Amino acid sequence: MNWKLIILLAAFLSGIFLAGAKDQSVLFAYSFANSTYTERTIDFSSLLFKVSTDRDAACRYDTEKGISYENMDGRFDLTSGKLHEKTFTDLGDGIYKYYVRCKDNISEGAELETAVMVNSLVTSHIVLGEDEPIRDGRYEITLVTSKIVSQAPSLTYSFDGVVYEPLPLTGSEKNWKGYLIIPKSFGEGVVSFKFKANDLEGREGSEIISGGAYLVDTAKPRTISSITATGYKGEIKLEWYLDESDIEEYKIYRSTSQNLGGTDFYMAIAESPFHDTAVDDGETYYYRVAGVDEAGNEADLSLEVYATALLSNRTSSSGLDSRLVGKVDNFLKELDLTASSVDSIKNSVSLKEGKEKELFEKLDLAKEIDGAVSELNALKKDAEKYKLQDLSEEELGNKMSSLEVKLSIIKKKVPESLVVLVEDSVEEKIESQEIGEAILEINPDVTGKVRDKSIKESLRIADSSGLKVESFFYVVEVVYMEGTKKKVSIVKREISSKLGEIEWSGEGDFIEIIPKEIAESASEIDIRNANHQVVKEDPILSFGADSKEIFYSLGKEISPASLKNIGFVFISMDETAESDITGYFIFESGLGNYAGIFAGAAVIAVLLVYLLYLRKSRGSEQFLQISHKIRESRGFLKRGETEKAREGYLFIKNSYSGLDKREKKRAYRKINKLHKKLGGKNGL
Repeated sequence: MNWKLIILLAAFLSGIFLAGAKDQSVLFAYSFANSTYTERTIDFSSLLFKVSTDRDAACRYDTEKGISYENMDGRFDLTSGKLHEKTFTDLGDGIYKYYVRCKDNISEGAELETAVMVNSLVTSHIVLGEDEPIRDGRYEITLVTSKIVSQAPSLTYSFDGVVYEPLPLTGSEKNWKGYLIIPKSFGEGVVSFKFKANDLEGREGSEIISGGAYLVDTAKPRTISSITATGYKGEIKLEWYLDESDIEEYKIYRSTSQNLGGTDFYMAIAESPFHDTAVDDGETYYYRVAGVDEAGNEADLSLEVYATALLSNRTSSSGLDSRLVGKVDNFLKELDLTASSVDSIKNSVSLKEGKEKELFEKLDLAKEIDGAVSELNALKKDAEKYKLQDLSEEELGNKMSSLEVKLSIIKKKVPESLVVLVEDSVEEKIESQEIGEAILEINPDVTGKVRDKSIKESLRIADSSGLKVESFFYVVEVVYMEGTKKKVSIVKREISSKLGEIEWSGEGDFIEIIPKEIAESASEIDIRNANHQVVKEDPILSFGADSKEIFYSLGKEISPASLKNIGFVFISMDETAESDITGYFIFESGLGNYAGIFAGAAVIAVLLVYLLYLRKSRGSEQFLQISHKIRESRGFLKRGETEKAREGYLFIKNSYSGLDKREKKRAYRKINKLHKKLGGKNGL
């Protein structure tokens, strides 16, 4: 029996009993001095009979009057102290008399005569006529009441224990019938019932004595994925593995032709392996197997395997024993089927259009498919090599198990489709407050003067270049070949500007400040841009000013509303606000922990004076010439004038050695970017 279903049923029954539990107890006061008579009336067939004494005592009871304490047959379930209890069940309607005597340490008390009149409310038993768990289909419900009822009982049913639907009944007096339909899509769970009926006195009863809930299982068992057929002389051994606890039997399908179906049923057996001895030597047989659970649900047929009943069991002089070749062949067939499925997926993806195809490619899912093809080819080569090796059955089994594990891993990595679940977009606005907050987030020690200059310069460049940024946020679901699903959240920003056509230092970046609730560290983020840096692991990211698109993803579901909370700004430094380390104080502080350099306004002032000194020197003039050539060369590249851009780069390269150490650091990043755009690698 499926333990999950048993637990569900227990939970439902507990809820039913708790909801239906009522006070069925009666209490009688006992007098040691005087014989008394007391009557009570109850509505239930079960009774908790209670007697209270004014002192510690032991009590007994009998159904005959005038019996002494010692000779009374009835014993209380609990009789010590001042409260004495006895439970009576299955009481029919009528009057029940019980005579009670109690005894303390000194003497026996008087007789208490009690009369309990039982006039129980109507109850019911519900019968489906099927063993549990029940599967999908139409079932006749039989409802039997404990008494004749004044009209048809009310019976409702529920598949979730919350919403109950009416179930019409027909019949008379105590016997009623109806029909319940269990849908095929139900799965595993419990169907529960609620009942109401009035007896001939007009009193309503609602207790279901039995049949208040039934286990339901319409879910198919898992398909057998691990199965082999091995040929011997006079028999074929069929083996499979299925990790499922409630399988009642296995149905075997057999044919001498390929592509077996439901009409090829052969026989049912209890467990693996199966030795098929009804074979002709030299004949090839094809098999498929399906598990059947306790409810009678049959799984989809397994992969088709085949083997040949051998003419003899002789071992060949070299290579794999012929009786073991079938194991390798079965695996190769599975490999071919998997490769065919991967090719179909690849073709399907190539035919997709629009947003889903774009996101599929940007997430590099197509590369996963190409990688799977290469890995499948490598597995096939390994398997074919085993046919040429003299391996024992155990050695081959170990090697094939390893290949099967690798194949299973490959299947789990192949993305089959991508579905956009949620999407949203917004046009970003570069505003002074956000720039200032970002600067402080990156470097809390920055002075107000430097921050204000940076804000002003960033806004100037954004406005002059016509900077526009449109952000798109997606939650997508990637479905893999094995049926597993993974949700991914995506941030994509489309950037348009004319930064290459305006006068500016070139020192600028787009900054992403990721809230902790979205990502704890930068390692959780899959960034597709090559020109990015991790400013802080918190995380804070920077992307080069020449970025036309920013694209990154997170391997979990985050709503677009939350993704909109990611801070996004453009920051550029005014040259008078630059440091003497790299020319961009913010990232040097964030990456290298140089916060002490900017500890006070006095140091900033010294640096500014020093920069003014550099501007007046021969080196500063040369630096400005190089900066001008860089901007000019970028403009040539924008217009497609590559040769002019190369000439500018040669001038820069030849002049670079004339810069002092600090200026080289300031210029290197911009020169290197230009070099890469011209097709070069890192370095001058």
